This record gives sequence, structure tokens and C-alpha cells, in this order.
Amino acid sequence: MQVARRTKVQAEETRQQIIEAARSVFYRQGVNGSSLEMVALEAGLTRGAIYWHFKDKADIFLAVRQSVLLPILAEIESIFVNEHYADPLDCIDAALRRFFQILQERPCVRMVLETITCRCEHVAEFADIQSGFEWSPTDLLTRLESVYGAAAELGTLRPDLPPKAIARDTWAFFHGLVNRFLLCEANGKFRSQVFEMIAFHMALRRCGRRGDSSPVMGIGYAGG
Repeated sequence: MQVARRTKVQAEETRQQIIEAARSVFYRQGVNGSSLEMVALEAGLTRGAIYWHFKDKADIFLAVRQSVLLPILAEIESIFVNEHYADPLDCIDAALRRFFQILQERPCVRMVLETITCRCEHVAEFADIQSGFEWSPTDLLTRLESVYGAAAELGTLRPDLPPKAIARDTWAFFHGLVNRFLLCEANGKFRSQVFEMIAFHMALRRCGRRGDSSPVMGIGYAGG
């Protein structure tokens, strides 16, 4: 029993070793420019060991993506459903902020997202893997519509803003911000302004007070 357990642990360690090696290779070479031989060399393993755990390069790419992004998206989803927030708009604000905090704090997340968005050619082999961040567009839009709808019922969302339309706006804002963030240098001015931009984005949706349709202002954004 102990031998079987140890073998299972070793197999999982090898699998993680392959995933980490593939993450680095895909980032450096691009997904289409990488090969299983490159991954095996990076991991210090044989090609046969790679095939023991993964059927092909697309299978490894999916594992790389899931190993990094699924825990992050679960954390963001937990914010969306957290009843701690009295104002649903604060929930959206917190979810957006947390996502970009993670991008700043965890280089491996940035590497995987940059690989998906910038270093993976749009070919049939990877079409399913490239379609979003494990959130489908419909899932995220549905979540945003629900939260904005709750804010409208509570009276914290400006009454002139339809929840469905404003959810699409936030969805586009989020994806545009992610892509721009990934393209900027680590010490670039844009990255330092991300949280200010999120605050301004959400402020434009808020009532100044219950029943007041004017947005909360007082938050500046210096473009550039």
C-alpha cells in the first residue's frame, strides 16, 4: 500500500514537473514553436515520460492553463457570490481588483495569460483552449448581469444604466485591461494606474446616494 501511494505521489510530482517545464518553454518559444522534445529537455525527462502523462502538446497546454488559472478563477468567483458585500457594486470592484492584484503578485499567472493571448497562434489544434480564461464569455456576462441587476434592485446602480448593457461594458473593460496589462512592461506607467482605472470605472456606475442618478465622482484618472 505504501509503495503504491509513493508511486502515485511520484507520478504526480513528475506531472507537475512537466507542466512547469512546458509553461517556461511555451512562454519562451510560443506554443506552436515548441515541441515535446523541448519540454522533455526542460524537464530533464525522456519524451516517453511526457507521453506517459499527456497524449500531445495540446493536452499539456490545457494542463498548464488549468493548473494556474482554475484556482485563480475559483477565488474570483467566490468574491462574486460573497454575501459580505452590502453593495453588489463593491463585489464587482473587489473581483476586478483581486484579479489584477494576482497578476502583479504571481509571475506564473502572467506568463500563462500572456502565452494564451500573445504566444499561441489561432489554429484548430488550440481553438478550444484559447476561448477565454476558463470563464466562457457567456458565464462572465451572466455573472455580471446578475450582480448589476442586484445593484439596480438595491438602488446603488444609476437607474439610467441597464444591467445587461453595463455588464457588457464591464466585460469589455476587463478583457481590454487584461490585454493591455500583459503588453506593458512590468514597471510601465499603465500597470500602476490599473486600480485607479477600476475605481473610476465603478464610480461611473454608482448613485451618489440611494435614489440619486448622478454618478459618484471625485476620482481622477491621468491618462498616458
